[in-house]
Amino acid sequence: MRELLVTLDHPDIASVEPFNCEGVTGTAGIKVTPHSGRPIFLRITRISGPGGDSFASPEVIPFPDYQLPPDLQERFREQPPV
Repeated sequence: MRELLVTLDHPDIASVEPFNCEGVTGTAGIKVTPHSGRPIFLRITRISGPGGDSFASPEVIPFPDYQLPPDLQERFREQPPV
């Protein structure tokens, strides 16, 4: 996610950097600071219960059970695994 935000080079984003929290091992998330100066802290997690998903393979997200607006349907159409 950090690489994506940096690569986008959006004119409203002043900086994108990792942040840490006390008691958290490794990076806690991403701090996005717009030019307005008010930072946005993003935490992205992926968890599963015991015996759940393998983190070695990509997460499979089922197609939503609600209808997307027509202009987004093609963009977010479920793709077969590669």
